[in-house]
Amino acid sequence: DAPETKGDRHFVTALARGLDVIACFRRGETFLGNNDIAERCKLPRSTVSRLTYTLTKLGYLHYKEDIGKYRLGTALMAIGSTA
Repeated sequence: DAPETKGDRHFVTALARGLDVIACFRRGETFLGNNDIAERCKLPRSTVSRLTYTLTKLGYLHYKEDIGKYRLGTALMAIGSTA
């Protein structure tokens, strides 16, 4: 956690981590695996696995089973078009 969020009872760390996972996808990159995400977010792989599972269940990520990697999901397009 960033120093400015420590002790802030209104800050939801799990939500911040989930948004970090989404934000680690960069222009021109279609797929990332849990290892890639863990390195970029500086989070344990077990945490990333739970986050990617949850984000996939909610439609924010899509898992491509044949390559074992994730891409951004359609639920993000709905948010983007609203914004």
